[in-house]
Amino acid sequence: MNSVFDFITHHWILAVLFVLAFIWLILEEAFHQGMGGARQTPQGVTNLMNRENAVVVDLREPNAYGDGHIVGSINIPAARLDSNLNKLEKYKAQPIVLVCPVGQHSVKAMNKLKKNGYDKVYVLGGGLGAWKSAGLPLVKK
Repeated sequence: MNSVFDFITHHWILAVLFVLAFIWLILEEAFHQGMGGARQTPQGVTNLMNRENAVVVDLREPNAYGDGHIVGSINIPAARLDSNLNKLEKYKAQPIVLVCPVGQHSVKAMNKLKKNGYDKVYVLGGGLGAWKSAGLPLVKK
């Protein structure tokens, strides 16, 4: 036990960096848990689609959507989500998965949907890039 304290006193910078990294890890995990476990892997999204008839909403612009999108997804650009909430009203009871290029816009859109009474809202963690990396299919228009 004394050797641990000797190490810390001789290498205090490393010890401080370790503590900071540990705190950062805890905060990062708390942030993701604070999303209500809403971040899904590509495999989790396919399970939601197959088992719970989840609706995938692609938040990219129409030209990017046309270049390749998840099968059966609905294109509602993030900038126009507020004015297009009526398109999602019929899916309010189903899980909704939000997709954007890397996942940043999806979190903001998820918060908007939750404020408007949508309970089952998920985000594709890593966005469409994670979907492609998992080798899952895309449909081109």
